[in-house]
Amino acid sequence: MVNVARTMGLDMDPDDFPGRFSLFEAESRRRLWWDIFYYDLFVSDYMGRSPLISDMDHTTRLPMDVDEDVFTPACTSVPLPRSPLSLLEPNSSDFKYFGLKCRLAQLVKDIKRRSLRDSIRNDIVTHEQFTLEQAASCANEVKQWLADLPSTFRLDIDSDLPNVQGSQYQSSYAANGSPSSSNLSDSTTVSPVLLAQRCELAVTAQRLIMKVYIPFLRPSYCHGNSTSYYQATV
Repeated sequence: MVNVARTMGLDMDPDDFPGRFSLFEAESRRRLWWDIFYYDLFVSDYMGRSPLISDMDHTTRLPMDVDEDVFTPACTSVPLPRSPLSLLEPNSSDFKYFGLKCRLAQLVKDIKRRSLRDSIRNDIVTHEQFTLEQAASCANEVKQWLADLPSTFRLDIDSDLPNVQGSQYQSSYAANGSPSSSNLSDSTTVSPVLLAQRCELAVTAQRLIMKVYIPFLRPSYCHGNSTSYYQATV
């Protein structure tokens, strides 16, 4: 898939070819490339492999956040996203969420490069020993990324279970004596799609924090060498 995308030229930003692509085509190509970038990074990580796409292999910029309902092939300018973002309209937040995923993928790749050895090579010389202080610094970067998330996409794990629009558990909670949906304000009502998006961003970021600390929690040995290396996957 990555090689097909490269053959299509998706790894080169459309602005590198003035006049060749319309505004809509250029944004579509950026979206497709970054979707592949995200897929390549996380699938490779789950498999304990290095991503096929490196930071130096592409020039494609991140796609813009636009109003999806009015952005069409006929557009000659970028329609700005609607504001404020409605919690009851998941479609209005879908692409903003994609942009956040892309930035999270960039953060994951950067931390992997600094903290974890290459899963294919076992080159101790080129991979310095990762210290606990460095792990703490990486974890703080992830925490700051979470803190900087737009409030719409920020999951508050300390709050009560949110009132999810259309969810089946509302009636069961009411039946068990817990507050029913009628007792909750409309401002706390979120769509299941948006709640899932919040959870994915939060879980992925928290697992990245766990990942940088794993080498200090579980030692392993390579070919009888006492030097500890441990390749973890998110």
